[in-house]
Amino acid sequence: MQQFTLRWLCFFWASSLWLACSKPKADLLVYNAHIFTVNEAFDTAQVVVIKDGRFIAVGGDSLRAQFDAKQTLDA
Repeated sequence: MQQFTLRWLCFFWASSLWLACSKPKADLLVYNAHIFTVNEAFDTAQVVVIKDGRFIAVGGDSLRAQFDAKQTLDA
């Protein structure tokens, strides 16, 4: 019983580590762009991330490291 519990804990730990290391998937990541938002402050952004034809993230250069995109475009 104790050996089974140890195996289960190792499996759970490895699965958690794998999930924590994987990045969210995206279809397209556009960077070095001049993006004008239509929020209250009319902020600007440099990166946009698109998945299934929808914007899933808009922001600064830090977004480039947060997503695994099939295609990237340097605007």
